[in-house]
Amino acid sequence: MVTNTVTGWITVSVLLALGLVAAYTDIRHRQVPNWLVLPALLSGLVLGTVSGGWGGLLGALGGTAMCGGIFVIMYMLGGMGGGDVKLIAAAGALAGWPGAVNVLVYSVLAGGVMAVGVLLLRGRLFRTLRGMLSLKTYSDALKAADMEDEEELPPGAADHVYIPYAPAIAAGIMLAIIL
Repeated sequence: MVTNTVTGWITVSVLLALGLVAAYTDIRHRQVPNWLVLPALLSGLVLGTVSGGWGGLLGALGGTAMCGGIFVIMYMLGGMGGGDVKLIAAAGALAGWPGAVNVLVYSVLAGGVMAVGVLLLRGRLFRTLRGMLSLKTYSDALKAADMEDEEELPPGAADHVYIPYAPAIAAGIMLAIIL
C-alpha cells in the first residue's frame, strides 16, 4: 500500500487499529463487535471517496464485495462467524481495490498457518486430517449409493476445534501494509 497522502496515512492507521482491536476482542470475547466493523466499513468508503473520487469509492466497494463475498461463502459452509465476514469486508473497503486482494490472500494464508499451529499445539493435527479424509470417503460412499445424508457421521466428524479468525485477518492486514 502506498501512503503518500494524508488520507493514505489515515487509512493505514484505521486498518491497523481495526485489525488489532478485532484480534483482541475475538480472542478475549470470541466475537468481533459491530461497533468496531461498521464504522470501519463506512470510513473505508468515505476515505476511498475523499482520496479518489468516484473511482476511489468504486475501489472501496470492490474491495468490500470481493473480501466479504469470499468470506460469506466460508460463513455459509460453517467455517467462520459473521463477525469475521464483516471484519474482512471492512478491511477490504479500507484497502480498496486492488489492495484488498493482498489483505484477503495474506489473511487466508495466515489463517491456514494459525490453524495448523493450533492443531499441532493441541495434538489434533493428524486426528483432524484423518477426520477430513473419513468425511470425504463417507461423502463419496453416499454419492455412490445415491443416498441422502445420514444422521450418523463417521467418528470424529463432528469434533470441532474453534479458532478465532480475527487474529489471522489482523496478520493479513499487517502483511499487506508491510509488503
